[in-house]
Amino acid sequence: MGAVALAALLAVAYGNTFRAPFVWDDIAEIERNPALDTLWPPTVPMFEGGRLPHRPLPYYTFALNRAFNRAVGLRPNDPRSFHAVNLAIHGAAALIVWWLVARTLRRLASADAPAAAAIGWCVAAIWAAHPLCTQAVTYLYQRMESLAAMLMLATLACFVASLDAKRSRAWLAASVACAALAMASKETAAVMPLLVPAYAALVSADTQDRRHALLRRHVGYFVALCATWAVVVAILLAQRGMYPELTRLGGERLSYAVNQPLVILHYLRLSIWPWPLVFDTDWRRTLDWRPIAAGLGVVVATFAWLAASWRRRPATAFLVLAFLLLLAPSSSILPASANRPCAEYRMYLPLVAVVTGCVVAAGSLARNGKSRTVAFVAAATIAVALAAATHVRNRAYATGPTLWADTLAKEPWNRRALGNLVSLLLREGRDDRILALYESLGDSLADDLDSQARLALVLARAGRADEAAVARGRALALARAAIEETPDDADAWFHLGNLLRQTDPVGAIDAFRRATRLDPRQADARANLGAMIAKQSPDEAEALYREALAIDPTHPDAHANLGVLAARRGDIATARRHLLEALEHMPTHAIARRNLEVLTSP
Repeated sequence: MGAVALAALLAVAYGNTFRAPFVWDDIAEIERNPALDTLWPPTVPMFEGGRLPHRPLPYYTFALNRAFNRAVGLRPNDPRSFHAVNLAIHGAAALIVWWLVARTLRRLASADAPAAAAIGWCVAAIWAAHPLCTQAVTYLYQRMESLAAMLMLATLACFVASLDAKRSRAWLAASVACAALAMASKETAAVMPLLVPAYAALVSADTQDRRHALLRRHVGYFVALCATWAVVVAILLAQRGMYPELTRLGGERLSYAVNQPLVILHYLRLSIWPWPLVFDTDWRRTLDWRPIAAGLGVVVATFAWLAASWRRRPATAFLVLAFLLLLAPSSSILPASANRPCAEYRMYLPLVAVVTGCVVAAGSLARNGKSRTVAFVAAATIAVALAAATHVRNRAYATGPTLWADTLAKEPWNRRALGNLVSLLLREGRDDRILALYESLGDSLADDLDSQARLALVLARAGRADEAAVARGRALALARAAIEETPDDADAWFHLGNLLRQTDPVGAIDAFRRATRLDPRQADARANLGAMIAKQSPDEAEALYREALAIDPTHPDAHANLGVLAARRGDIATARRHLLEALEHMPTHAIARRNLEVLTSP
């Protein structure tokens, strides 16, 4: 019954996500990644295609999703099977959490079998239903986070199972294998060779002598766990150069690190009160010594408590240590992302430690059967409420624009969210909504190149020539200033090219060429450059359009312009195909619609 109830909670929480589209990194890494069409050799989907560092095991599962979709007659990128796998991983992780908590309580003689099972179920249910998990489950690209977490839990579970099993070596071998697979899913799993010995030293048995005996007996196993670090090293070496955080300057590392105590406190607050949740948090770093000192004080006090209390309160010490260890790879001096000091998915597995501590502490207050029943009902009610909150949170993932609009509503200063929202609205032809959005943000966008360049374009299309000229002048000044400061800024060169298209075609062509050389993934620059040289050099233009489609198979301008070139050659079938593709991805595309009407007119 407990498993059925857990499944029902997950159905309530995530039942509305199966048609959620690919968003943000999903698009480049999954939807438009041609390497995922190959299953053999496995190194192709594991290490080729996409733009971000590859985590081999999750990427291979993405390829398996595509193969499954084809086998059952679905579109290769039908998101439903991808979401089903993500939810299955989350459900499996919840079952392992349930078993781990119950078994640990039994080993510590902290509860009888029924009470231990009930507490374990409450921990699993509250964690599985918690809205803070949505980013690791609903955002398909973050399968690497949930898959690594599930395998990390399995690593520990296999070790715990070995403690009472007759064939303990088999369980220990399975634990080492799970650890290696976890590290092939995400580098953060590298903490497992530290976390498992910590469990053995603090909560594997009910007395200190027994725990020390377990440690001595498993030295060889712990060495084998450490050997799995070779997986992480091999992945880093195979993709050296794709991890900018490994070469970031010391000053930025320090800025990142001193803000992490504040980020951790933010995570803890979201664990207790999960609002507001932001898909892509633009954490505003501070160098004000007062909040930094307060945050560091909390961290120092926590480590001081661990040093003083691990003998008297080993179980609590393990939960605190596990929380800190699990966050260490992304909350230390090694930035996990240049612009993302804070990300909700990083709390996916650490949240287990928080929930376990809260539930076990509450359960310890129940002294008799009646109070235990009341506590269980209260925990189940909390889990149901959290599942409902997760269902509501998942509505934001319904479309790309709704997700970015939700992000921008909670963080009006978030320029990444604004840029992504406007890009999607441009494809939908929603110039009216873009103008309303820019007007609502007012002068705060005056120094933002991307916003001013797009504003100039939309104002010109709306016939507001004077306002467009002002925005264009601001954007040109910003683009030139950005290029002067950073000559290899491909985005600045791309915007400069767009802004010069009407007044300085030669300068625009040069700017687009520079952008394509600086950024091999600049599809827009290639499509725009092709459009500018199409009459003089149609063959080069066609090559540029095809390069743009290799980067972004849905690029409407590249499809539309290929259709025009095909029509000029008299290849009507190819022209129609590309024009229809352009309209499929951008129904308001004027060039595609006009040329398709010409081709279909009698």
